[in-house]
Amino acid sequence: MKHFLNTQDWSRAELDGVLAQAAAFKRSKAGDQLKGKSIALVFFNPSLRTRTSFELGAFQLGGHAVVLQPGKDAWPIEFKVGSVMDGEAEEHIAEVARVLSRYVDLVAVRAFPKFRTGRWTARTGCFRPSRSIRRCR
Repeated sequence: MKHFLNTQDWSRAELDGVLAQAAAFKRSKAGDQLKGKSIALVFFNPSLRTRTSFELGAFQLGGHAVVLQPGKDAWPIEFKVGSVMDGEAEEHIAEVARVLSRYVDLVAVRAFPKFRTGRWTARTGCFRPSRSIRRCR
């Protein structure tokens, strides 16, 4: 599986293929491409449009999205490597990533630059693949 963290990691041909598939999804309005699939949407930062579009997209393609907001409706998460877990954070990002990857088929992460985790980054301060791919057309 090739991870989609930014468009610079993909060739023009690969991006064209992703855009063609996205256009087919858009024409079909709804489908079952994600039927039986679960998606963890991890939002370290507040979101309105990204959360709405990802949740609805999963639903419209037959998938089920689980929204997690660490520090709000889920435990706070520690990011520092080698830290002693004696503070507010209940879990370390490495453990969270391992556990989520066992539970769900896809992980989307909305985070700012200090977070670079997951298989797909929905938005960071540096890269916005979901917006970048839309602008490639």
